[in-house]
Amino acid sequence: MPDWDYEASRCVFGDLPGQLKRNKAVNRSQRMQNRENARFLEKYAVVCEECGERGKHWMPERPTTLQDMLDGTSPAGFWTCAKFYGPDGRRIEP
Repeated sequence: MPDWDYEASRCVFGDLPGQLKRNKAVNRSQRMQNRENARFLEKYAVVCEECGERGKHWMPERPTTLQDMLDGTSPAGFWTCAKFYGPDGRRIEP
C-alpha cells in the first residue's frame, strides 16, 4: 500500500472529483458562450464591398464630420483589400 493519505490530500488539494465536475461544467458553459458569440459575429460581420471578404477594408484619413453628413460627402481614405496590393506589398495602380 502506498504512503498516500487521501484524507490529508483533500485538505491540501481540495475535493478532486468535485473539482473536475465543476471544471467540466465551466468548460461546457464557456464553449456554449463561445459558440453563441461565433454565430452572432457570423451573422453581423461587416463584408467588404470591394472584395467580398469579411472585415472593414476602407480606412478613412479623417473621421466623418457633421458637415460631411449634411453635404452627403464621404471623407477621403484608402482601401486595404488584398486585391489592391501585389505580392511585394506595394499598391497596384488601376
